[in-house]
Amino acid sequence: MKQFFIKKEITAVIFIISLVTFSVINCIYSWPFLKEELTLTISTQDIETKMNNDLYQKNSYIESYGFIQSVLGKREFNNFEVIKGTDNMLYLTSQQTKPRDTSIIVERMKRLQDVVENNNGQLVTLVPPDKYLEGKSASLDGYPSSFNNETADRYVQGLKDKGIEVLDYREYFQKSSLSIQDIFYQTDHHWKIESAFLATHELINYLNEKDSLNLDPEYYYRDINNYNQMTYKKSYIGSLGRKTGKLYSGVEDFTLIYPKYETSFVYDMNHYGQTTHREGRMDDTLINPSYFVNIRKDYLSPQYDFYAAYLDYNCSYAKIVNNNNPTGLKVAFYKDSYSLPLITFFSQVCSEIEIIDPRYYDGNIDKYFHENAFDYVFVSISPDLIYEDSFLFYQE
Repeated sequence: MKQFFIKKEITAVIFIISLVTFSVINCIYSWPFLKEELTLTISTQDIETKMNNDLYQKNSYIESYGFIQSVLGKREFNNFEVIKGTDNMLYLTSQQTKPRDTSIIVERMKRLQDVVENNNGQLVTLVPPDKYLEGKSASLDGYPSSFNNETADRYVQGLKDKGIEVLDYREYFQKSSLSIQDIFYQTDHHWKIESAFLATHELINYLNEKDSLNLDPEYYYRDINNYNQMTYKKSYIGSLGRKTGKLYSGVEDFTLIYPKYETSFVYDMNHYGQTTHREGRMDDTLINPSYFVNIRKDYLSPQYDFYAAYLDYNCSYAKIVNNNNPTGLKVAFYKDSYSLPLITFFSQVCSEIEIIDPRYYDGNIDKYFHENAFDYVFVSISPDLIYEDSFLFYQE
C-alpha cells in the first residue's frame, strides 16, 4: 500500500514539474508580444487570448488530436464545436435548444431604416447563406443544432413585415444547380470567393430590377471572363480546419479572382486607431497580395488565411474610393466577414463605400448614420451572427 502511494506522489510531482516547465516555456515564447503590448492599453482578456493563440507548439497538439479523431472515425470535434458531415464538409455548430428571438433586432432595423430614409437613402438587408443549406448539405440530424436558419427565417419575416427590403441569398443558392462543395469551402464557414462573385452579380441584378437602375449596363463587371482566376492547389485551410488540423480536415484549393482590366482605388482602413492607406489596382489595394507571396505550408496560421486577403480582412472602419467611377453609387456596408469579397467586387459599380464591422467598431453608430447620407445602406449579417450584439444601433 505504501508503494502505491509513493508512485502516486511521484506521478503528481512529475506532472506538476511538467506543467510548470511548460508554463515557463510558454511565457518565454510569448514574451516578445507581452513586452510590446504591456506598453499599450490592452485588457487581460486580450493578453490571455493572444497567449492561447500563440501557445508553444499549439499546432502540433491540434494535429495530434485531429489525427487521433480521424483514426477513430469521429464526426465531432471539441465537444461538438465542429462536425464533419457525411459529405466531409466541416460545420460549425453550438448547442442551442431553439431558434433565437429576433424581435428586438427587427425593431432596431426599423429605426435604422427611418434614419437612412430621412437622409434620402434606402436600407437593404442582405442575408448570406448558412453553411447548412437545406437540400444541399448532408443531414446533421442527431447532432446539436445552432438553429441558424430558423433564426434567419424569423429575422427575414420580421423585416418583411416592417417593410424592410431583404435579399436572401439562401433562396438564390438553394435554387441554383451548385453543390454545397461548389458554394462553400470544405474547411471554412465562409462561402467561396466564386460564390461571393455570384452574390455580387445577384445584388446588381436585384438593384437594377427593384429601383430601375442601370448598373453595369454592358455586363462587364459581372462577366467572369473579364477576371483572372488563379487557383492555388492544396494550399488552403479555413477557420474550421484550423480548429481541427489538416490531418482531420484535409487541405483544399483556393481560387483568387481579380480583374484583368485596369482599376484604380483608394483604400483606407482604421482598426482601433491603426491606419492603413493604399492606392492602385484592385489586386494591390482591396486585395492584399502579401497573403500570396512566398506561400508557406503553415496551414494553421491565420496569417495564411487567403480569404482574409479580400479587404485585408476585418477592421473596425474602412473606406473605398473608386477613381474610375466618380458618379457611381455611394453606399455603406454594416457587415461581418462574409461580405469581404462581395464588397470588393461590388465596389466597381460604386464611387464610394464606407464599411463598419460591429464586432470592432468603437464609435457612435447612431451618430454615424445620422450624420452621413448614402444611396444605400446594406446590413449584411450572416445567420450564425444574428444576435442582438451584432446590431449595435438605435437600441432605444
